[in-house]
Amino acid sequence: DALPIWHVDIFQNKITNVHKNAFYFCGFPTLKNIKHKFYLKKSGVQVFQQSSRGENMLLEIADENSDDNNIERVAAAILGKSIFVNWPHLEEARVTAVSDRKS
Repeated sequence: DALPIWHVDIFQNKITNVHKNAFYFCGFPTLKNIKHKFYLKKSGVQVFQQSSRGENMLLEIADENSDDNNIERVAAAILGKSIFVNWPHLEEARVTAVSDRKS
């Protein structure tokens, strides 16, 4: 006879403690963890070699040279840990060194 099939909902059970806001599938990009702004603006974005006539949705990524990216703070947070790189495809990698443009 057929084997019984059971399903465990990873969000609603007593074993795992997964928050839906932090859940992420590799290869499916999200902007939840990237500081950004977005707005509508008539800017003439090139689409198929022609400038758009209407408003465009523009996405602005926050400045990477802000004080939040102090090299010592970043190194302490991620050195020796497993992280995901090559956004949006996300491949797992272990951090072995941290440097900035100066070092």
